[in-house]
Amino acid sequence: MNRGRGHESLIVLTAAWILFSGVLASGPSQAETSEQTTACQSPYQQAKLSQHMLEDVLHRHKKWLVNREDQEGQKANLCGADLQELDLREVDLSGANLSEAKMIHADLSGGKFVKANFQKANLRQASLSLSDLREANFSGANLHAANLRKADIARGNFFQANLREVNLSEAYLSLANFQEAHLDDGYLKGANLDGANLTQASFRAADLQGASLHRALLRKANMAQADLFQAELQEADLQGANLDQAELHGANFNEANLQQASLRGANLERGIFYRANLHLADLTEANLQEADLLLADLSQAHLRGAGLDEAYLAKANLREADVEGADFSWANMADADLRSANLTRVVLFNTNMQEANLSGARFPEADMRGTDIRKAVLTKADLRNTSMKFVLGLTQEQLNAACVGERTSLPKGLTRPTPCPTKAD
Repeated sequence: MNRGRGHESLIVLTAAWILFSGVLASGPSQAETSEQTTACQSPYQQAKLSQHMLEDVLHRHKKWLVNREDQEGQKANLCGADLQELDLREVDLSGANLSEAKMIHADLSGGKFVKANFQKANLRQASLSLSDLREANFSGANLHAANLRKADIARGNFFQANLREVNLSEAYLSLANFQEAHLDDGYLKGANLDGANLTQASFRAADLQGASLHRALLRKANMAQADLFQAELQEADLQGANLDQAELHGANFNEANLQQASLRGANLERGIFYRANLHLADLTEANLQEADLLLADLSQAHLRGAGLDEAYLAKANLREADVEGADFSWANMADADLRSANLTRVVLFNTNMQEANLSGARFPEADMRGTDIRKAVLTKADLRNTSMKFVLGLTQEQLNAACVGERTSLPKGLTRPTPCPTKAD
């Protein structure tokens, strides 16, 4: 009888232990899922931590990092905690949950926060310089005026984060996600943003001098008035981006996609645009002096009033481009495609247009003194109301294929062909 009761007790205890073991086994994964999918839950939520309390959390977290099965170890969960005025320098909180934590003016410099969760945390004016933040999550976080100088934040997530006036100078941000983030007036001089996703991010008036954005995704990004002096943007995707009045002196856009981008009034002096796609781009009144546009696609681009003196446009595509009032003095446009382009009142002083295709292009009131058009195609080019008196290399055959009028002045030795119909005047 006693033996039976003992056996029954053993069964009950065994069942209870199995149930308890199941809870322990499933606990961590449920907690980790909870951190990602539910509201902030932490024993320190809205609590002001003392330095002693923080040291205890760090001690247990360190044990957890060394051995996840150590019963004395525990992953730091500081979600929603108040960590202001605490010393967090050079701590290791890799993988910790710091979402919604309050860390205004906090000093986290030199720390290690690999894969840490800072989602919606308040890090306004905090210091994270020289910190290891690889794959950290800052989505929706407030980093206004924070210092992340020389931090390693490769593959970090800053989706919709507030980074206005942030210091990210010389930071390593390769493959990071900045979609819809706000970096207006930020300081990113020398930062590495290679391959980063900056779609619809705002960098208005930000300092990106010498920054590397090789193959970065910048579609519809707002970089108006930003300083990108000598920045590297090779193969970057800037389709639809706003670069109005941006400083882009010496910037490298080799093979970049700038379709439909707006660069009104931008300074692109000595910029490099080899094989760049500027189809339908707006470059109204932009400065492209001495820019390298070899093989660039400027078809249907807007270049009204732009300065392209001494620019290199050999083999560039300007088909149907609107370059009215632009200055191409001393530019090299050899073998360029300007079919059906609008060259009204353009300055082509001493411009090299040898072998260029000017079929159907319109030149009313253009300044063509010293323009070299040897072997250029002038089929149906509109030269009415244009002085051709001082062009170089113009032949009778070219002139006969073009559309001239009574106001077309010609070099000596050439005969005016039959004028074009007046309806096109």
